[in-house]
Amino acid sequence: RYATHQNALMGKLMVLQPSEVFETWMKRESDLVQATSEAYGEVFVLEQALATLAGKLASAQAKEVVSKIAALYALDCIRRDLAWYLCEGLVGRDQAADVQERVEGLCRDLVPSIPSLLNAFEIPALLVDTTPIAGDWVKFYERA
Repeated sequence: RYATHQNALMGKLMVLQPSEVFETWMKRESDLVQATSEAYGEVFVLEQALATLAGKLASAQAKEVVSKIAALYALDCIRRDLAWYLCEGLVGRDQAADVQERVEGLCRDLVPSIPSLLNAFEIPALLVDTTPIAGDWVKFYERA
């Protein structure tokens, strides 16, 4: 996605006079600029995840969790721009239909790792325990 957007953007900018670049960048092609920068961010995150997986992790379990998080992120990126992937022919109809199911499956698979992930990212339990969905939602609403 990044390469396609970047090539489209560069193709449009390279034919302009220097005085036309700002107007085109800011007003006529701002959606393409945003899509390109978002796609670059996605590539950066996924490259870092792959580098982490290629490196030395504390355990096989840690590697499995990082792998699932990376896959979940990649699938979420595809899900957000699924129409684009379909139009470009990069994802077929059957694959597109499976994206949501695969996202949900990875989320289910990651549930047992939530305490470790919260600890790894130093997210205080207080932030999680105060939301109804995080624990006993019946008890949560009894306090209200």
